[in-house]
Amino acid sequence: IISLGEWVLRMACIQAKTWALDGYPELKVAVNISGQQLKQPDFQEMLERIIRETGIEPGTLELEFTESVIMGKAEKTINILKSLKELGVQLSIDDFGTGYSSLSYLKHFSIDRIKIDRSFVADVNSSNDDAAIVEAIISMAHTMNLKVLAEGVETGDQLSFLTNRGCDEVQGFYLAPPMT
Repeated sequence: IISLGEWVLRMACIQAKTWALDGYPELKVAVNISGQQLKQPDFQEMLERIIRETGIEPGTLELEFTESVIMGKAEKTINILKSLKELGVQLSIDDFGTGYSSLSYLKHFSIDRIKIDRSFVADVNSSNDDAAIVEAIISMAHTMNLKVLAEGVETGDQLSFLTNRGCDEVQGFYLAPPMT
């Protein structure tokens, strides 16, 4: 996973740089980072090297971590995330609400975005519980000055619900299928 993860990160940065050179400097690329990658002692150095070698603007790169990866060793992770943030990259928690996060730790993580898991979005118009969870996540995130992205938007009704609650970004089949 370490070698593959480095290759994926490098290819994503190369693609982002290509988009910037083609006239789309505002596009950002998000890369999922595994727990094993984050535990690498030289992860930050490797990331710095890739940023330098590809010439990517660090702010156009977003690193995504699942709750379980972040919460594994929360105290140590806080320092790692702060260091990554100092490089200028964006950080997000992927699949938020599905893990075992401690809200007391959330305020210490140097993250920019929370991604609401698709399992909550799927039934947001038919389940009062899912609607309440999504509303609470959006409200909490905005209070903490974090952006919110909802995953798995597949209908106009879901999009309307999320838009009306102030969700910042959405992704899903309703907008477009996965692309190369």
